[in-house]
Amino acid sequence: MITFYHIYSNSYFISLFFLVSPYVLSINGVFVQSSDTATTLKPCKFDILSNSQWSQCMCENTDESNIHIRCRLRSWITVPKLPKVNDRGNNDSTVNVVAVTITDSALTFIAQDAFKNQSVQVIDLSNNHLEVINVNAFRGLEDTLYQLSLNHNNLFSIPTWALTYLHRLQYLYIQHNMISEIKSSTFDETQLKHLHFLHLDHNQFTILPQGCFYRLPLHVLTLSNNRVIAIEKRALPPSLWFLDLKNNVLQEIPYSALRELQTLRTLDLEGNNITKVESYSEVRFPAQIDLILSNNRIKELRADAFNSFTKFNKLDLSYNQISLIEPGIFNSVSYVRQLDFSYNQIVNIPMGTFGNVAKSLQSLNLEENRLHALPTALRQLRALEHLNLNNNKLVFVDNATLIHMKSSITELLLAFNRFTRVPTDLLDGMTRLTHLDLSKNRIQSISRLAFGTLDKTGMSLRRLNLAGNYIEQITDSATFLYMSALAYLDISHNRIHQLSPNAFERLEGLESLFLQVTAIE
Repeated sequence: MITFYHIYSNSYFISLFFLVSPYVLSINGVFVQSSDTATTLKPCKFDILSNSQWSQCMCENTDESNIHIRCRLRSWITVPKLPKVNDRGNNDSTVNVVAVTITDSALTFIAQDAFKNQSVQVIDLSNNHLEVINVNAFRGLEDTLYQLSLNHNNLFSIPTWALTYLHRLQYLYIQHNMISEIKSSTFDETQLKHLHFLHLDHNQFTILPQGCFYRLPLHVLTLSNNRVIAIEKRALPPSLWFLDLKNNVLQEIPYSALRELQTLRTLDLEGNNITKVESYSEVRFPAQIDLILSNNRIKELRADAFNSFTKFNKLDLSYNQISLIEPGIFNSVSYVRQLDFSYNQIVNIPMGTFGNVAKSLQSLNLEENRLHALPTALRQLRALEHLNLNNNKLVFVDNATLIHMKSSITELLLAFNRFTRVPTDLLDGMTRLTHLDLSKNRIQSISRLAFGTLDKTGMSLRRLNLAGNYIEQITDSATFLYMSALAYLDISHNRIHQLSPNAFERLEGLESLFLQVTAIE
């Protein structure tokens, strides 16, 4: 059944991958979300005192014997005392408090032994006014607490003395505070031997001195949205595999600080002040890495730009000012899977650029550049599946340039260019193509068999976008012949005044057809 759409609306699908979320708590293998869920919440009754402040909160059973205390909008300036295990009423005598959430409240300090009477595993004190945390605030939780969130408070320093003996702590969140300094010795006396995830985003750090994180067994460190201008040698732990430094003020890739990070898998430097990419002879990353350099001020890529790297899973250079790419930028690189050059000022990519990575590159994004013709460098690509050429100045595409990728390509995006006809010759042989976008061009007509032929070209196509062109009529029933898999067709916002009654009869799998803003007779 075909659905006709007369009001066009885009659907945006946002996929969020959280390495760790402070709002998803795992307690003994049971995941508990700190926002309201469908689970049963009831007033807390675990404290036998008639005037217990905890009775103002809600409790959630994470399993038969464990509860998660949830408190919001409390006027408390500190955490009320938790009752001892053997002080509870008979009805809840077997219940343990394993998670405490006190958010959007008035907490200003955490007193000594605030959680001593319980075996709390997860604590969330986000969105309060915390300024002081007593050195013994978490005493008694040395072997149980593994997740602590102090986000959105008024902390001016990392409360390391309060964290010293938390042997089991794995996840620590101190985002959105006012911390401006970390010292080389900040974590020297701590015994955080299981701390693998540390999130310090949205603070005011400027310099990361030598040794500041070096002794921590971190796997993930996020410092986005700070004011970091320099990272000293041996500031970062060799155990890191994910480092987020986006939206700081770094002027170059901090190679000297990265020298020992041989297990690094993701380096995010988006939104800094990097103006050029240079190699560093003493640093070479042997493992496959995601390198994010988008939203910087890079204007050119010299031949030795990536000599410190060997393999890229993803290389993102979008939203820069790149106009010059020298031959040989991947001479030291043997593998690139995804490459994003979108939103730059690229006019050409020299022949030979992709020689070393021709068999590995699967996704290439050249959207919003200044291409008048396809770069000859693309001729070497043999495994490309996704090619985005939207928003350029292309009038035609040389068939020979894409000849070696025709058998592999599944998505071809050519929107917002200057095509006056469907590039049928180009599509010939693309037997795996599932998505073709030719919207916002200057196409005036569609010829017979423009998309599908007997050699299986067009038979795999599921999405075809021709919106926003100058098409005036579709009268040939063979226009969409051999396109039985097509499910989505958009020919809206054209100038169609004549449409054959059987124009779409060969589209057996069509589910969505967009025709609005036409003057069909």
